[in-house]
Amino acid sequence: MTVDAHWRALEIVTDRLAASEVTWALSGTAALAAHGIDVTCRDLDVVTTVGGARQTLALLPEFAVGAVAIVTRGNIRAHL
Repeated sequence: MTVDAHWRALEIVTDRLAASEVTWALSGTAALAAHGIDVTCRDLDVVTTVGGARQTLALLPEFAVGAVAIVTRGNIRAHL
């Protein structure tokens, strides 16, 4: 995905989530790029609650990489 494609995708995410009650934050390299740091961004990482993850999946199905599921890696547990 190109830089322009990332910004267009972020615009779509922002518009749809702003119209909902989902509390969310941009994280990962996209967040760093949004703050002007020169990094290679391959995707958009969105952090939210379990309920927010399910709502986000419903609002942005074309960007989903899979269903919301609990993932445990070492001491970290997340809903992806």
